[in-house]
Amino acid sequence: MKGLKIVMHAFQMVWNNLKEALQISTVPLVVVGFAAYALLPSFSLDFSDPELVGQAWQPFLLVWVGWLAATTWIFVAWHRYVLLEEYPKGWIPTFRLVQVLSYLGYGIVIGCIAGLALLPGLIFALVSPALGSLFIFIGVVAAILIFYRLVPMLPAVAIGRRMTLSEAWGATEGANTTIVSIVLILFAIQLVLQLAFETLAAIAPVLEFLASLGFTLFLGLVNVSILTTFYGHYVEGRSID
Repeated sequence: MKGLKIVMHAFQMVWNNLKEALQISTVPLVVVGFAAYALLPSFSLDFSDPELVGQAWQPFLLVWVGWLAATTWIFVAWHRYVLLEEYPKGWIPTFRLVQVLSYLGYGIVIGCIAGLALLPGLIFALVSPALGSLFIFIGVVAAILIFYRLVPMLPAVAIGRRMTLSEAWGATEGANTTIVSIVLILFAIQLVLQLAFETLAAIAPVLEFLASLGFTLFLGLVNVSILTTFYGHYVEGRSID
């Protein structure tokens, strides 16, 4: 099954290049982590208190922008490492402003296009909740398929290549079954990890926190590697065996 092969290939990609993965991701995440610790309020946010919300929205916005910039920085560097063999130099990955901004822009475009698939379900939900639920489910499946069919545009822009919507759509023709299997596999992995973390939290909360942090980083890079593999396999014709 090609979907399983792609997921396993992505896991191996991260595991076999763990040093480079840490070099690429550690500093950006530490920086944004310290920023969050310094900027975010230590109090519980009460959304019924307008004054409190007014004080908190700016720090939250700054941290969100910082997180978006840091993760995109990591994604671009990882795509370039895998596809161009651009090895990280030291512990601060090269920040490529043009590629990072283009990656964000293309990501927003792909997200908006995929999000359009949800509109019929939302409209039907206003008329009939039962019918709306069915169309929302169909819309979610369609949105996922559209996202993955267009996702090769992201690794492409990371390595400095411009790819049109039609090129990405054509390159991933016939990949719908593979996409569904990938999503189901990732969902199953997430469920298993959630159960494991809940069990660990009952035994040792500190260990649960550390394990959750480590696996979140690892799985984040796995997800990015799936996008990289999609581009490498469907656009460049690379083997996943």
